[in-house]
Amino acid sequence: MKKLAAMMLCLTLLCACGAQSAAPKTTGAEGGATTAAKEISADTVAQALLDGLTWRDQLELLDADLRSAVLSAEEADLSQTAIYISSGATAEEIAVLVCPTEEAAERVLESVKTRVAEQLEAFRNYVPAEVPVLENAVTERRGNTVVMVVCDDVQAAQDILKTALS
Repeated sequence: MKKLAAMMLCLTLLCACGAQSAAPKTTGAEGGATTAAKEISADTVAQALLDGLTWRDQLELLDADLRSAVLSAEEADLSQTAIYISSGATAEEIAVLVCPTEEAAERVLESVKTRVAEQLEAFRNYVPAEVPVLENAVTERRGNTVVMVVCDDVQAAQDILKTALS
């Protein structure tokens, strides 16, 4: 447990040292209007959550090369990602993960649920006040898109997702 908390703290410090960016980085192709289905942009959905919710901590965009440190999903299962993590003082996080197939999205959803469970155990001893926030985390799949939101206002997050993913 102490190793996990130490790893989280190191990862948070490493991310905090990164350059600030006014706009989130794109890790996947932006879709054109060539298909009938609406193209989901991980960055756009994550930005809607960042802007639409109140956060107690500063969330930072996680660089793609650090993604595997917080999420156990296979690279081939991810088309686009936007992952924001807090400094470690809170459990607040956003992950919007667009997958190439629904089968990949199911696997990624399991990875996201594992992430929440690991955070729950880490924060249980580290910052117990964050346990209820983690217990109420939004973890869901809509088609090929998987979303995780750890925040205080779950209903507001779900309302934003309903609009952003429809």
